Amino acid sequence: MERSAGILLHVTSLPGPFGIGTMGQEARDFIDRLSEAGIGWWQVLPLTQPAEDNPRDNSPYKCYSTFAGNTWLCDPREIEEELGLLEEHELRDYMSFDDGYLTDYAFVHSNSQRYLGQAFSRLDEDGMREVQDFLKSEDWLLDYAIFRCIREELEGLPWWEWPDDLKRRDPATLARFREEHEQQINFIAFGQWVFRRQWLALRAYANERGVRIFGDLPFYVSDDSSDVWTHPELFALNEKLEPEEVAGVPPDYFSADGQRWGNTLYDWDAMRADGYGWWIRRIEHAHEIYDRLRIDHFRALASYWAIPATSETAREGSWRPGPGMELLEAVRAALGDVDIVAEDLGGLSDDVHKLLADSGYPGMQVLQFSLSPGDYGTSRPHRWKANSCAYTGTHDNDTLFGWLWNTNEEERRFALEYVGFPEEADWRKGGSGSPVCRAFVRMLWASVADFACVPIQDLLGFGSDTRMNVPGQPEDCWRFRVTQYALEGIDFAWLADLGRIYDRHAGIQAARSVETAESL
Repeated sequence: MERSAGILLHVTSLPGPFGIGTMGQEARDFIDRLSEAGIGWWQVLPLTQPAEDNPRDNSPYKCYSTFAGNTWLCDPREIEEELGLLEEHELRDYMSFDDGYLTDYAFVHSNSQRYLGQAFSRLDEDGMREVQDFLKSEDWLLDYAIFRCIREELEGLPWWEWPDDLKRRDPATLARFREEHEQQINFIAFGQWVFRRQWLALRAYANERGVRIFGDLPFYVSDDSSDVWTHPELFALNEKLEPEEVAGVPPDYFSADGQRWGNTLYDWDAMRADGYGWWIRRIEHAHEIYDRLRIDHFRALASYWAIPATSETAREGSWRPGPGMELLEAVRAALGDVDIVAEDLGGLSDDVHKLLADSGYPGMQVLQFSLSPGDYGTSRPHRWKANSCAYTGTHDNDTLFGWLWNTNEEERRFALEYVGFPEEADWRKGGSGSPVCRAFVRMLWASVADFACVPIQDLLGFGSDTRMNVPGQPEDCWRFRVTQYALEGIDFAWLADLGRIYDRHAGIQAARSVETAESL
């Protein structure tokens, strides 16, 4: 990796008038600010469609499909301006005027269906032909659309509770269902077509301004997903299509009971027999929408935690070997050198360290995990490796200011001493331009790590009430949003100066690349 910097802000957290961030003007404005400051990367969370079963759990890591985009992010203004399928005077009907610091998922769930439905009803023959061509070109989309239609028809029942002919994908039954629900299937395809158009246009806008998109790939897929329903032979299911073990992690820093995610495990023998084709298609698809890809829970490629399906917590379980380099080599043989980062956080065994070294992928470092007094291992910033991605914290951490406020006095004192924060200064001053947050960001930018990234909350000096996620807590997460007023308060000129000082400024790196190319 070239030396660079990024900001972590999920699309849902952008400002805007629709109750959720979208791929519209506010996203382009944010890209402009990154470009002006020489920030070369915008890091986002998964852009897949969250499940709607629990209205208080809208995790981007619990989705109906690893391929389908999140249509909640579509911007009605773009549909009106680019496609002409909405009227300008109608846009106000789709706007929300609630708290700008929280995503209004209750509003978003129904609102996106309203404006997409209105737009779909106005699609002419040429538009419908384009949508149907898109449906045919994406080999996952028809199964996804049928899956969503059946769930709606059966009032949200998970696929393993469907009638047997639907659950087991009887060809004649599916053909009949498709014929009877053709319009509804086309509508779902239309939503994915709009999402793809808007996202690829936004990515192109970013790339033209020297900003690249850093995406995220959850390791597992949701148990109630079109992926498992469509390819049960690739997952660890018994003859009744039920899992006997599920995914999670043992007790760790985040939870004394561990985390019982409940995802269906992979049948790695079946994946191997298939030449890892499903994984190759998955990573190829992700590479079409991102410039760089983080594989979440990378350690499961070396070994994964299998929990009895009957267990209520993740305390019971055992480690099982993953596919390791065999899968990564299959991906590399099929796709070449895809820009991949390994999320290697947490307690790691020797097999994980070896896999990371053999892969050559950069791993991750987190300041909040690196500054415990008495820890003299490789986690300290002065011992980090260049081939790594460093963060003040991730979406799973407390905010930097919240962490400083809530940690014990000994750890806080050591952390402040380590980053050189003056003893006489008041670390309690938060908000945009917070001196203590700046000290930590400067430490990150000065580190040897090739890539340095800061969540937007840490640039704003926000506290724990703006935390994005609490691992193991299934509800009321993923709601943080930033207002336009708050974004305008960020000192992007200071970030540009940091980039120049510590050789992370995207403009300088681009000019250097041009000079190198010309010299060759």
